Amino acid sequence: MYEYLGITGAILFFATMISNHFLPPPKPVMVGVDLGTTYSCVGVFQPGSGEVHILRDDAGKQTIPSIVGYPNQHTVYTGHTAERQIKTNPHRTIYDAKRFIGKNFTQEQLDELQELYSFKLTSVNNQPYFYIKFDNGEERNLRPEDIGAEILRELKKTAEDRVDTSINMGVMSVPADFNWDQRNYTAKAGQLAGLKIKRIISEPTAAAMAYGLHKKDDASYIMVVDIGGGTSDVSILFTNGPMFATVALAGNNRLGGQDFNEVLYNYLLDRAQTDFNVDQGHLTDFDHQILRETCEEIKLKLSVDEVMIVDITLQQGTRPVNIVITVTRQMFEDINKHLFDKVLEPIKATLEYAELRTSDISDIVLVGGSTRIPRIRELITKYFDGKELNTSIDPELAVCTGVALQAGIESHSWPLQVAALEVNSGVKKISLQ
Repeated sequence: MYEYLGITGAILFFATMISNHFLPPPKPVMVGVDLGTTYSCVGVFQPGSGEVHILRDDAGKQTIPSIVGYPNQHTVYTGHTAERQIKTNPHRTIYDAKRFIGKNFTQEQLDELQELYSFKLTSVNNQPYFYIKFDNGEERNLRPEDIGAEILRELKKTAEDRVDTSINMGVMSVPADFNWDQRNYTAKAGQLAGLKIKRIISEPTAAAMAYGLHKKDDASYIMVVDIGGGTSDVSILFTNGPMFATVALAGNNRLGGQDFNEVLYNYLLDRAQTDFNVDQGHLTDFDHQILRETCEEIKLKLSVDEVMIVDITLQQGTRPVNIVITVTRQMFEDINKHLFDKVLEPIKATLEYAELRTSDISDIVLVGGSTRIPRIRELITKYFDGKELNTSIDPELAVCTGVALQAGIESHSWPLQVAALEVNSGVKKISLQ
């Protein structure tokens, strides 16, 4: 009998070896999604290798703008396509939907926010809606979760195209201060997109997992600095193995990449007027779009290089003007100094709230595209007395990397890992807006 078991075991062993080496790896069955305020992305955990892949769309991009446009009643544009038509279709192009999901608003509150948006905000039974009207007179009231669902459909399609299989399950991330309603409506957006959301984890926890900090042996405090397109948030997490507890939260909901871009935009407008006699009153929507796209290019370029030469043509209706301007990193830092001065405020606020010193923080994780800006990294490093920052993962992809890892854990993919355990500490966010 024992001899038979030995032969059987040997056969099974060799069969496993052969399958691992010669058969294709199993396909992921669950995605990890970072549905961001400004940009969103999707990733998968590859069973067998244990690698996380943030998937690229047909244009080769790993992130898409969280924008949805409705050029007519039969067509929906999402991501980069929606972004490109925002100037020609401003009243039917929705962005920032994540700021409204799962929250109640009176019409008076929405009226106060209206100047920030080109589309119309309306309240129905204290629920926020995005009102759009088509050229044929048809009207629609879209919920924040409807917009989220359109973005998620695009990400789901990208995932299915890349892994070549149908996917209907996912794990999603949300800001640490999202309440149960906001989390439930986020999950509802997933359901509308055809994804059964198996779990929702906080963005700081996901970012920490991306760096393997859930595998640390000792208890420690981790700081996650998240500066994205529209917001700046700082979280302090207490972790002991896979357990994560948020002990402090602070942020500014109006400090991010869009604000740096706006300063650049006004700077370019002024230079165009003073140095090239551009009449701002004659600039077309297309001219403004070129300027805004150029601002994003400048910000990205100066995160790597010291100088960028801007060479663009503004149409001004029928009088084209070629503009050539040299922009330096120092110049960028000078005109945005008032914004950079605010970067450390939420960091100081969380340390004070948690009654911790800078030396008590074992790891600092950077999240969000704006943390690529050298000045921001310099400020944080200096404040923490030269402490090395966790920056080896693209900050725009860190959260999605952690969420995709959690998706692999939830789907019991090999190699098996311990799932993150989030403890609800009930900490309230300190708003510095």
